[in-house]
Amino acid sequence: MKFTPTEDEFYKFCQPAFEDITSICDEMKFQIKCGNDYIIDFLESIIKSYQNNESIFKKQIDIEPNL
Repeated sequence: MKFTPTEDEFYKFCQPAFEDITSICDEMKFQIKCGNDYIIDFLESIIKSYQNNESIFKKQIDIEPNL
């Protein structure tokens, strides 16, 4: 399923999330003095972890649809 947020949803949920994630990455870069490559690897590991969690969540919904 492909999600396309409405303009209102984008500005209410997606834009603030993007700004928060960017701010966290900037703070990490400043605090641990890492480069963009590390930040990109870090974000890719989050993506992989989320993809696995999404599969687990889908299985839980199949087992118990009221989640």
